[in-house]
Amino acid sequence: MKRASHHISHIVWDTGFHLSFVWTSVVSLRLSAYDHFMREFGRDTTVLLMTVAIVAATLIGPRLRPFWASGPINVFWAASVTSLLASGTALAFTQTVRILVFGDPLLSFLSLPVTFAAAAFLVPIELISHPMAALAWGMGSMLTAALARLSLRPGHRGPPSPPRLNARRPLPFARARHGSAG
Repeated sequence: MKRASHHISHIVWDTGFHLSFVWTSVVSLRLSAYDHFMREFGRDTTVLLMTVAIVAATLIGPRLRPFWASGPINVFWAASVTSLLASGTALAFTQTVRILVFGDPLLSFLSLPVTFAAAAFLVPIELISHPMAALAWGMGSMLTAALARLSLRPGHRGPPSPPRLNARRPLPFARARHGSAG
């Protein structure tokens, strides 16, 4: 019975881990970029852009689960990488759709890498200029980290630790420090 309850709790925590990406993306995008995108691109492009960003974050983020489940620096790194890749994917995908569907002559496939790289500037600018979005992004990242820790099986807690020195064999400088010559 205990094994079945552990399996069910693992499923619940894992589902929560995946849904935390959706929650963090929706709230952060809504508080930061939604109004600006609506004015700039219109409703259809904004909905496409935000949908692709949310789906991309939900697909990219779980791939970094070991980093989400480890210390705060790794959580910040995983959150940043997930956000930058998701926003870059969303901008590049939206631009590709505008090129193919709408026949936008000003855009070309040659500018897709530049558009993807522009996301590296867009995410921090939007978060800095919208403190509530930054707060939601940070809280969502902490929620994701907590759920990542809970969803991992015991014994699988993050990336491997660096190798430890053999405690039985003292280092050469250790003898001199302890006063033993020899």
